[in-house]
Amino acid sequence: MNTFIVLIQSLLDRIRQMAQQIRLKQFFADPFLFLIPLAILYFILMVGFGLSWYKFNSQKPIVKRSLHYFPFPAAYVNGGVVWSSQLDDQVGFVTQFSEKTGQSQVAVNQAPAKIFDRLIENKLIEREAAKNGLKVTAREVNEAYKKITDQHGGEQDVTKLLLNLYGMTPADFKKLVASELIKQKIKDELLVNVKVRHILVKDEKRAKDILDKLKSGGKFEDLAKEFSEDTNSREKGGDLGFIRRGQLNDKFENAAFGTKPGELYGDPVKTDQGFEIIKVDERKGKVDKTYEKWLEDLKASTRVVRFVKI
Repeated sequence: MNTFIVLIQSLLDRIRQMAQQIRLKQFFADPFLFLIPLAILYFILMVGFGLSWYKFNSQKPIVKRSLHYFPFPAAYVNGGVVWSSQLDDQVGFVTQFSEKTGQSQVAVNQAPAKIFDRLIENKLIEREAAKNGLKVTAREVNEAYKKITDQHGGEQDVTKLLLNLYGMTPADFKKLVASELIKQKIKDELLVNVKVRHILVKDEKRAKDILDKLKSGGKFEDLAKEFSEDTNSREKGGDLGFIRRGQLNDKFENAAFGTKPGELYGDPVKTDQGFEIIKVDERKGKVDKTYEKWLEDLKASTRVVRFVKI
């Protein structure tokens, strides 16, 4: 490292000598002449700090600061890059939080590897979302951020909290918000969601009688209000809204996801709650998996190259 510093100092001295020797007229005639030693200096610094980071995993402040000035990749993910500066920032946030809240040393030591995994996962999700035409706008991020700050004492209080606990700025926090929003868009728009109504009763015979009424032309909303024992959805005509796989029990989901929009499932479905009569109003999305299975398959089929050992 001392040799590296000597090389830098020697190069700086050479730059000063060249600057003194170059006449103003000559400089304007060939302005790129002065840039050559600067480019060499940049290259030497980049190589030196790069070796310190990649080979020795140096945690010295000067090396960590260099990550924000040189484009050092931490991982290559499906055509995208997780930058070392991103990794350093996220580790810094968690480290400060751990120190402020007295987390165990074991948790502190495990944090960098978990953060690296999460950044790679986020990049995977971001790339797949873009491939499917899904993106998060600045307006959406700002609206979500405002909603969060309004719920937690206002922007000024949240800004102080982020800075004190994490060393994080509002801009840093908005990046985290954007990551969560894109995950939600995957769940809501890429994965298959079905809009479902149901009527829940405890007695099987009663369920079959209600189903017969529906098949004879009875209106689902009216019969749900009259007979359903689910107090949460009864007054909404049995409307459960959109659901995706992994949110309800398997029997209910298999029936709902196997039914075409506008149709009733053929028989009452027995669940832990009783007997369910199911109708599907609408279907959207194209990937019929749980979010966890979709992510697992994406990871298995994507090439990830890690340049940093943590």
